[in-house]
Amino acid sequence: MRLTIERLRTLVLAAGVLLVVALIAFLGVARWKTRQAIKELPKRLGADIQRQANEFVYTQSHGGHTLFKIRASRLVQLKNGGQAELENVQIELYGQDGSTVDRISGGKFQYDQKAGIATAAGPVEITIMKPNQAPAVAPKVRPNVPSGTAPALANAAAGQIDVKTSGLTFNQKTGIATTAQRVEFSVVQGTGSSIGATFDSQQGQLVLDHDVQLNVRRGPDTVVLRAGHGEFLRDALTCDLREASANYRNGEARAGQAQVLFREDGSAVRLDARDGFSMSSAAGAKVTAPMGTLDFNEKSQPTKGRPRQKRRQRRRS
Repeated sequence: MRLTIERLRTLVLAAGVLLVVALIAFLGVARWKTRQAIKELPKRLGADIQRQANEFVYTQSHGGHTLFKIRASRLVQLKNGGQAELENVQIELYGQDGSTVDRISGGKFQYDQKAGIATAAGPVEITIMKPNQAPAVAPKVRPNVPSGTAPALANAAAGQIDVKTSGLTFNQKTGIATTAQRVEFSVVQGTGSSIGATFDSQQGQLVLDHDVQLNVRRGPDTVVLRAGHGEFLRDALTCDLREASANYRNGEARAGQAQVLFREDGSAVRLDARDGFSMSSAAGAKVTAPMGTLDFNEKSQPTKGRPRQKRRQRRRS
């Protein structure tokens, strides 16, 4: 095809038209993006915040008895359906008789006021008080969550249970706190851990979901208790274990289900086993029975194990 001046002029004109169209399209897209950014800018600047308040306190009572208090150094109220952010949070949980005050502390919580649920956005600590002992609760919350082992050891020495975890959810309607994350706890009996936990302050119950381990320390020896599931009862000073094992210096004991009874000072008194009980010594001796009991001295050292048979029910004539 022969290139003439007329054809060359036509090509140049067409290229110019395409360039103008492309430029208009580019400017249109840029303007649209600018408008969208302007729309999003108020949210980024906090325009979705309804109000802010310092030293937020919420109290829930029933029948003249305080059930719990939620304290925060700062509340940021959002417009999206009653959502709020709480900073430097302390939740005080009162027992049925009001004599104990358990605490949940964390740096930041997402608070759904309509549903009555507060969810921790980071690590939290739970302090479970000894029966009939209440701490002096400060009128203002702590500025942050303490770190290190010193607070945990101090709490354990006073008979408290100190729990550290994350991903905690507190339901103010039931007063129950739950988490599916790893839990580490310090008690007067020793230290331990589990995966997942539920704490009911009204009942004084700490439920450890699975992969439970408790290291009971007294003197130079350590008794290691492991279980697939565990439940601490504060008032009864007991710990119920499922799929339990106890490893100690002179041997090992296992049971399908077991209950450990503790003294006031935290030392173990007795382990009552059922659904299959077995004991093995370091020398290789082994005893099995449907049920059994393992006694401990004041230093939580096993002293005597007794296998037991199930009692036969007498036939009525």
